[in-house]
Amino acid sequence: MAVPSADEMLRWTRVGVLAALALMLGYLETFIPIPVPGVKLGLANSAILLSFLRLDARAAFFVMLVKVLAQGLLFGSPLTLAFSLAGSLLAYCLMAALAKIPSMHPVMVSICGAVAHTAGQMLVAAVLLGMRLVWLAAPLLMVSSIVAGAFCGVLAVRLDRALSTGYPADGEALPPLELPPLPSSPGKPVGALLAGYLVFTVVILLQGELMPLAALFACAVAACMVARVPGGTLWRSARAFVVLLLVSAAASIAGNRQGTELASLGSIPITAEALSCIAVVALRLGAAMGMSVAVMGLIGQRDLIAFTVRSAERLARCGLDTQGPLMALNVCLETLPLLAAGIGGGGARLFTENFVGTIADAYARAELLARAFCKAVGEGACDDLAP
Repeated sequence: MAVPSADEMLRWTRVGVLAALALMLGYLETFIPIPVPGVKLGLANSAILLSFLRLDARAAFFVMLVKVLAQGLLFGSPLTLAFSLAGSLLAYCLMAALAKIPSMHPVMVSICGAVAHTAGQMLVAAVLLGMRLVWLAAPLLMVSSIVAGAFCGVLAVRLDRALSTGYPADGEALPPLELPPLPSSPGKPVGALLAGYLVFTVVILLQGELMPLAALFACAVAACMVARVPGGTLWRSARAFVVLLLVSAAASIAGNRQGTELASLGSIPITAEALSCIAVVALRLGAAMGMSVAVMGLIGQRDLIAFTVRSAERLARCGLDTQGPLMALNVCLETLPLLAAGIGGGGARLFTENFVGTIADAYARAELLARAFCKAVGEGACDDLAP
């Protein structure tokens, strides 16, 4: 495999730092309380917009992919991965197109991307819940997307300005970041487990009868018991399940007013058809979330990274250049502790000098890492590389 040039090495280290920033911002967001269920700021999208501003669409795509896979699999589940992937892909395509327009302000690009992200997630919700009335929540979610997109856009613009002038003057004194070899031998059959979950989800979506769905729900419960899922993980999943079920139940009651009336909520009748629809949605959603939690209980972080490396090696044998992306992944993993130590907890520090200084420090380390790589492969000291 050809050795990347000095410029390519520097580029991929920057991509790795941006990916680490996306993961760190996504984690930091969990400390910001938002009272409205299903509404998020999407702080990690600031790093994707920053990739457009400082690099290009190719780099932004890699950052988006790392953000989706890591948040969905390392910190979430295959189900949250499906929601995030659908929204992120739609948002990326729109942002990539808008970023090419010279007169388009980055904040407007961020707002449009946030709206597209919400639309993609609602598409997945409509498929999973089996009803079009999910779109009743569209007005609230779209308004919140505009606000969140504007916030993330302003954050990305301020970071871009700070990074243009905020590199530490003593960056040369920083120790170079050493990259240990990535694991390449997963201890668990990650591919088989993810493929099995995909098949299980497809079967759930194809079923509309109560008895088959009840059997699939029982399988999911049994899988959670076999995987010995921690109680805290089950509790977080149960809270998300209740929120989604309440929303879908309200939509089902509002959309099924014809037929046998069994009860009423004031002037709103509750029909047998509505209750049947709620039961189907509950079993379908519970089976999908239960099996998702069980699968992630069987897969560890090291197994996921090893599975990614092995998949990249197979792609490399097919002629695809995966050396740069793997280096960026390694830089991402090694830069995360640096970002975590500097950012700390609490959304109130997002615009402070300490936060921006942490990102500048990470970039300085990435540049030193690129220089060390260049020396190792005989490319010279790379003193001319610009920050």
